[in-house]
Amino acid sequence: MKSGMSLFEKYTARDTFVNKRHLNTYYSHLIFANMTIGIIGVGHVGCVLAADLESRGFQTTLWAAPGHRKIFDQLVKQKHLDATEAMTGRFYPTLTSSFDKLIQSTKVIIVAVPTTGHSFILEELAKYNLSQYIVIFISGNFVGPVAAAAINAEAIICTSRSPYTSRTEESNTGEIRVRVNGIKRRLEVASFGQVEQPVRDTLSQIFSVPLIWYSNTLKLDLATNHGVVHPPTMLSNIGAIKSKANLFFYCDCMTAEVCSLILAADKERLEVAAALGFTDMEDVLEMFNADYGTDFSDLTMFMQRVDALNKRPGLPSSLQARQISQDIPFWCVPVASLGKALGVQTPVIDGWILSSMCVNQVDYRKVGRTLQTFGLRDDASMEEILKVFKATDDSNRHPSSTHLHHSKSLGAMLRSNYSTVVV
Repeated sequence: MKSGMSLFEKYTARDTFVNKRHLNTYYSHLIFANMTIGIIGVGHVGCVLAADLESRGFQTTLWAAPGHRKIFDQLVKQKHLDATEAMTGRFYPTLTSSFDKLIQSTKVIIVAVPTTGHSFILEELAKYNLSQYIVIFISGNFVGPVAAAAINAEAIICTSRSPYTSRTEESNTGEIRVRVNGIKRRLEVASFGQVEQPVRDTLSQIFSVPLIWYSNTLKLDLATNHGVVHPPTMLSNIGAIKSKANLFFYCDCMTAEVCSLILAADKERLEVAAALGFTDMEDVLEMFNADYGTDFSDLTMFMQRVDALNKRPGLPSSLQARQISQDIPFWCVPVASLGKALGVQTPVIDGWILSSMCVNQVDYRKVGRTLQTFGLRDDASMEEILKVFKATDDSNRHPSSTHLHHSKSLGAMLRSNYSTVVV
């Protein structure tokens, strides 16, 4: 199914965090060698997922929605997918334009589209009996209750973000390839409601990095960084984006001043989480350090110096890019909505929402996810919010759960024998 160096071989050659536990996990992949994973979405996340899975013996079937098939159509034409940088090889995933064939090929579906596409994908999935299916959303962005109301899947799983830093690009010959700038040291996941251990075991085989299992999707949705990182960078660099300046999004655009905005919004995120009883949370710099195996004490220095985030210059194509069209309505809006109900002020996040609405002339509060999206009143109580997300606060967490106080402790866990940590 592949040629070139597998992800496992790449890790081993570079002597990263592979250890005895990861060796055992690798060999257990043999059990899943004939499993097919269905991937909805053929952007950079869908492509790198396919390359990673195929490199480890899985089969993959890729499907892209009509109107979003530019990369899909090119892959059909070239009949292969190349991966470069942190993962290398030529892979041959199955590509289908038939949603029926996608569903028939698998019992595990990964939804790898921007959150703006969730509604359409859920409408398509709702046409099928998914009672024996695992459906995984990368990233969740508060989709849990929405998905549970739409589909009858055996398990609905959400991730906080992609396990890779990646981009699709066109080679000199016009072929599409996926450039894997970096592979994160962990992947944070949660199920909507309880799932059986076999589901967790399957997830640990599908993903090639250690899993951090959160107790519920609401806490997971509040344990992400893109919603506080992307909007201020976009709004502070409007001229550069419109003029298509040849700049790096992270090291050039995330200046000390932008990082101050990020940290201010991150404080609001943590206050909203605390109001829901989620006190064992990482701040944004701790998240980045744990994801990339670094130990920076300053956010600006992290943005300047992490190579995986600064491989090539290039800014988002427009102010309608996912860094606004996804992160404002599907992360900032729900966080602000939660804050309002819980009596937590979110002036920085509110300002980004208003500024984005003015810039793009879109009512993001109307198209985004608010408490009303989940069937709640605007002034819903903490208990009502937790109930609709099938969540409990940290005081009710199982005593065997592992508390994570800072990125150093998590990094130590991932460098030891942990493949799964629970928070």
